[in-house]
Amino acid sequence: MTKNEHPSLDRLKKSLNISKDSALAKIMGVNQSTLSTHRQRQTIPYEHIIKVCGEHDIDILWVMTGKKKPDKQKEIIQPKLSIKERAISRVVRVLNYLSPENIEKVMRYVEIAYERAKLEEEERKLEMSNAILKTGTDG
Repeated sequence: MTKNEHPSLDRLKKSLNISKDSALAKIMGVNQSTLSTHRQRQTIPYEHIIKVCGEHDIDILWVMTGKKKPDKQKEIIQPKLSIKERAISRVVRVLNYLSPENIEKVMRYVEIAYERAKLEEEERKLEMSNAILKTGTDG
């Protein structure tokens, strides 16, 4: 592997049919410099990869490991799943292939995302309350 190769990021770009890191960074919602740092350090931005795979219906197992699902699984008729159910299913499949150390990293990213979502929800509620209070004092 050369210095600039990053198998997971390269497979994600291939799945998205893009060739430039700048386009991938935009889709992931990060600065290009952040993506370059992951590439140089050979670190995996789990939170962003999971998000992009879920949003674009990409096989996260293939992105993370390069392994394709066995053909038998393609024959199984899947009920229509929500994006959350599809993401959970993919995460479980990927976790089966990861080392305990990498599973811990994924869990840290999940916890961070969860805490961020809770904070955003609280901020939204506070903004709504402030808007209601302001409306009440204007009249």
